[in-house]
Amino acid sequence: MVSLLLLKRVSQTEIELDVVLTDVSFKLSSDRALFTDPIILAELGVSGIRQVQLPRTRGQVAQTLTVSAINIRTNITAGDRPSTITLDLSLRESSVVWLSRLRQARHYRLSFLNPVDQFSALLEGQVQITPVRDTVRIFQSTIPRPFTFSTAEDLVHLDLSFLDGPPQVLISQLPVDSLSLTEIEKSYEPDRSAFRPMSTIVQGTLYFEALSGKPYTLRSGEELRLRVRDGVIRSLALADDHIVLKFNGTVERMSTGVGENRRNLMPSWLEYLSVRQGLALLWGSVLYLFGLVYGLLRWWGISR
Repeated sequence: MVSLLLLKRVSQTEIELDVVLTDVSFKLSSDRALFTDPIILAELGVSGIRQVQLPRTRGQVAQTLTVSAINIRTNITAGDRPSTITLDLSLRESSVVWLSRLRQARHYRLSFLNPVDQFSALLEGQVQITPVRDTVRIFQSTIPRPFTFSTAEDLVHLDLSFLDGPPQVLISQLPVDSLSLTEIEKSYEPDRSAFRPMSTIVQGTLYFEALSGKPYTLRSGEELRLRVRDGVIRSLALADDHIVLKFNGTVERMSTGVGENRRNLMPSWLEYLSVRQGLALLWGSVLYLFGLVYGLLRWWGISR
């Protein structure tokens, strides 16, 4: 019985994850605004769109640009008040989101599959607008004005450049039902090309909530695979060159390592019972040992 409890794993367990990453992807479990608070940017690049609606301002008429990509950059030096780009984005249920670090500090790429038909960004001050294969334009407004982007494809990319400062919380309290801490790396060999998953973990800790918060330290580059039943991204913050993720949820499968070295991290029933039903397990063990000793004594008496 003890061997069975040790080898048998629980079917699901609650975990808490506190990890530093270079890339992360997840799937939304409901229609939600992606950002809880306004995200203020220094530069925004958008691709996978079909048109952009420019608002009417003093001295400028409303326009609609038919473009597949556009870049918007703030002009920090224009006037006494810095110009800003504030992104507002809502996504559908089952939308898949990828966030990855780019080469420059405080530059990230946010990609999403199955987007809404439109999303917007509020622009204030003086900004430089560069549509793909079009002339550079200068937009200026003393109050926030919405630029509306109409999506053309299932996959949209946003290149985000953040202002200098402390780490910025990008997402908080976002319900998800899928979480991936790996990226697909393509390697080229003489006769073929191969794709393989690579861990994006820099460092972190995994906590087993069902085992009274027992910690498991994640090493740099350690591959952690999760099958999430439901969960919440409590916080996702961006620093100069990494992503800080805090996640809490219920998983149905959890493993680390690759190939023959893969290890199942789901708690065994013996671990679970020792924490949750420690007294019952103790008395069960005592009764089992008592029965075993009693049976041996009876056998000894009969055999004599």
